[in-house]
Amino acid sequence: MNRDINGQESGETLAPLAYPSSGVTQSLWRIFEYGVTSEQGTRKTMEDQHAMVSETIPFFAVYDGHGGTQCAEFLRDNLHTLILSHPDVMTNPEKAVRDGIAKAEADFLTRCANGKCESGSTCAVAMIVDDALVTGNVGDTEIVLCRAGSPLVLSKKHSLHSNAAESERVKACGGRIISNRVGHPKFNPQVLSLGITRAIGDAGFKLDEYTDGKPSGIIAD
Repeated sequence: MNRDINGQESGETLAPLAYPSSGVTQSLWRIFEYGVTSEQGTRKTMEDQHAMVSETIPFFAVYDGHGGTQCAEFLRDNLHTLILSHPDVMTNPEKAVRDGIAKAEADFLTRCANGKCESGSTCAVAMIVDDALVTGNVGDTEIVLCRAGSPLVLSKKHSLHSNAAESERVKACGGRIISNRVGHPKFNPQVLSLGITRAIGDAGFKLDEYTDGKPSGIIAD
């Protein structure tokens, strides 16, 4: 069964991704093969990060950073611990993912309030709890399951050009939209804008000291 952090179910059981090792409860899984590849492109620094935890509760995540490396690196080092140590991770894993992301957002913005930090990051998380593949994402990093050679997208992009509901949400809260981007609520949106509607970090679009208390529409929910 596939479930996302909003509690939606796919309506059918997924093909097994792994098999429980002998003599352990079904909540413990062993992943035999996994891998990662990345490409820096033309940027001066690699702003993307990932995390893979294969013991007990298999956890995999990709963090697509922007505006610097700090946020993606913070998520790489901390988000899996916040989620996997959640007291409800076995009984309510969707809540564990939501709460973990919210705690990571709060902790990182606290760091930003104490020093200059302009970076942000998307996140895409997948973990196996009992017989369920639990997924969650913030931003436009996608989660795709391949079954019998066919792709099944398990996430929704949080961007203006591909998600009409996100456009309406940003408008409803008073955000500024220009050329399918979210403009800064205080400074010239032609100069300062983001191409996604949800991200962790991006203190410049969220903290009152940078926005004069005006909402930008950028959230990490």
